[in-house]
Amino acid sequence: MALVSWLSLLLLQVPLAAAQLPTAGWCATGIRQPDFSDDGDVASIDVIVAQSPLFASNPSIGKKLGYVNLYHTALVLVQRVQGEVKNWTVEFDSVTNVLGAVLPGVDGDNLTWDNDARYCVTEGVLWGEAHWSKTFEVAMRLTAKQATRVFTEFVLPTNSSAPHMKPLYQLWKVVDRSGEEQTLIKDITCGDGTNWILNFASKELGVPVLTDFRLRFTELVFVADRVEPVKTDDPTEWSELLEYFKGMVHVVAKGQNIVGRLEDVLRLMPLKYVYDSNADTYFKIIGDRFPWFQARFQETALTGPPWPVVAKYGPEAVALLV
Repeated sequence: MALVSWLSLLLLQVPLAAAQLPTAGWCATGIRQPDFSDDGDVASIDVIVAQSPLFASNPSIGKKLGYVNLYHTALVLVQRVQGEVKNWTVEFDSVTNVLGAVLPGVDGDNLTWDNDARYCVTEGVLWGEAHWSKTFEVAMRLTAKQATRVFTEFVLPTNSSAPHMKPLYQLWKVVDRSGEEQTLIKDITCGDGTNWILNFASKELGVPVLTDFRLRFTELVFVADRVEPVKTDDPTEWSELLEYFKGMVHVVAKGQNIVGRLEDVLRLMPLKYVYDSNADTYFKIIGDRFPWFQARFQETALTGPPWPVVAKYGPEAVALLV
């Protein structure tokens, strides 16, 4: 499955690159927060976990990436009050694009990263309910007051952090090869943003998830013997790291044919370096072995962000579209 995932990503790279480019007026339809109707403190809002194959909105890709466990995760909020129905979609992801989040800009001997991750709120069910073909399941039910607190105490504070500050998008997860699989580098993706909201509502507001609900989402996992921080002030270590990331950028460059791209990918494997943006640390990966990584769609416990979120925000807090 892991090798199939690699080849699928490779062969689809050209349309994926187009799918990942931000559009003009990016998040032009995003809103600050939903306008929930008064429900008299009777739970009226279904919090639905919605999942679709990654980039399914692109006709040239469709549902193909679902075959290799690559799914996008979001929340859909549906409120029903006195016969009136309102819908909103809440996504969490890179505010630029996936490639921009996992590949650096190269300027001579310097690397720069543009991988802020934020929430986006839009009115309606984004792309329609049929788009969310993997999962469309109610996780919990909230009152209007509880749902408002989710936004004022968690979503808006998360969105108000300064550029290049946490949360930052991190596609790769690295675990050790021991039987317990300790996490060495934590990923931060769309599934985490969904998890954090459900966790906030459960832990802070006391709203349990429904009995039969289980949260699952995609993780791209590398299994290694260990990781070591790179000494970025060491010219030799930095030169080796720089050449590796230049190679990664070259793989997705326009004009590369499939054969050339495959040769480049094989030269870059096994995984050698990862930049953990949330720790602001480059790590050398030791002991990554064929088939190099796994795309896992698996059950995950509810957890919050691995850092505190301050429940206050200023006028700069905005919803950003993934």
